[in-house]
Amino acid sequence: VNMTDNSSLTLGAVPTANISVKVQRSGESWITGTTLVTAPVGADSKITLAAAEESEFADYEFQYESDAENVTWTINSANAGGGSGSGDGTGSEGSGGEGTNPAGNVFYVDGVVRDNADGKTAETAFKTLAEAYNAINAFNEANLDNTVAYIVVCGNVDASDSGLISYLTIENQTKYENTLMFPAHSGEVVLTSKIGAEDYTQAASLSFGSGKDKQYMLQGATTFENINISSYAKELYAGFYNLTLGDGITGDSNLSYYPAQTVYLGFKRAKSGLSYNNDNSKASAFVMNSGKLQKFYAGTCSWTSTYSNMSVTVNGGVIDTLYGTSNINSSVQSKVEITINGGNVNKCYGVCNQVNVGGDGVTITIKKDATVGTVSAVEPANTDKNYVAKLNGPATLNLVGYDLSTAIPGTISDFDYMGLINSTVQIAAVWDGMTGVNMTDNSLLKFESAPSEKIEVVAFKSGDEWQTTNPLIQAPSSTAADIFNLM
Repeated sequence: VNMTDNSSLTLGAVPTANISVKVQRSGESWITGTTLVTAPVGADSKITLAAAEESEFADYEFQYESDAENVTWTINSANAGGGSGSGDGTGSEGSGGEGTNPAGNVFYVDGVVRDNADGKTAETAFKTLAEAYNAINAFNEANLDNTVAYIVVCGNVDASDSGLISYLTIENQTKYENTLMFPAHSGEVVLTSKIGAEDYTQAASLSFGSGKDKQYMLQGATTFENINISSYAKELYAGFYNLTLGDGITGDSNLSYYPAQTVYLGFKRAKSGLSYNNDNSKASAFVMNSGKLQKFYAGTCSWTSTYSNMSVTVNGGVIDTLYGTSNINSSVQSKVEITINGGNVNKCYGVCNQVNVGGDGVTITIKKDATVGTVSAVEPANTDKNYVAKLNGPATLNLVGYDLSTAIPGTISDFDYMGLINSTVQIAAVWDGMTGVNMTDNSLLKFESAPSEKIEVVAFKSGDEWQTTNPLIQAPSSTAADIFNLM
């Protein structure tokens, strides 16, 4: 058995043959105290556990325990002492005393000045985020480790008073006086108030300052998760690095948005001295599981740029308006891809009305658990300012897992193709420009009114065999016999 340390295997009987269990870390630190394997008494002679990488396991050991019915194995800190201690300082006889933070690249910040601050525990936390980033970079350099690092917000931390450098240092214009830059870093940094058994989410918070115009630029892959926001950023820029709004992001009750009002996957301006991902061969991804945004753009802000390989995935949270591109003056070389698995998106536009998208076009996929109001391949033109989106490729809307009890988006427009995967969907009429339907053979598309333009329907097998009893298309009896071309 090969398993990660956040997995658990329970056996219902004693194995008849010997079993070797190899365990690998799921993150930067070993998870201690979690039961890895449970089996009936007698299985201990059949099961052996070892770390997949012994060099990473030097300060840890596998703990074996037995009662009248079962034997279990967990990971324990090697210095936790004898007895049944879990390595977090809460065990019985011979336990390791005070709890320690997980090994690895983990640093604590609480906004408090102290003489003994080294950031390694909550009791010796750094005051500022800048100190934590500096410690992360030093750790990465010393250990050649560029994977995942954690900043644990364990007190009330104000990002606007946390040692971040002003953008004015690289572009001296007064309009940037409220723009701050998170330090550049390699690998991913997770900002959280919860790590392992330590949970500060109720007592700690992250503020982006009291000013409503505070803007922040990230300079490396970043995840926010399990953290309370006490004041939001006006704008947050990911610099074309991966950005994840993970689980458990909350906001004070008076906040309209958290962690930011508007999020850009790109940058505000590309200038020497600002770290951003300018390698178009590397995909940039935005993933949202929680939080609340007014707007999201999968590109830059008011800056001419050409970019590609953007992906947007919404699993939860709330976005009022989601754009698959920048907000102005941009050319997207490859296709725009947006997937909405859950959450609430009021308006979703593949292309903003000042952006040019290349020949691969736009694909938006929506699953039944998501709530979406308006979805369109392009944002409506702004005739007052002569803003018109340019889409030079096909536009496809995929609906996944829908049935007639699930409301499809309230307004659908500007798509060339509809894709149905395991879905039954009823539409009032064909929207302008719709020329084709791609559907699995267990899907059904029902038209309330007869289409007047020819539609090409391409069917795909949903399994190993074609389903021969399900209708694919239902339309009023007045529909012309040759209106659909099925392939």
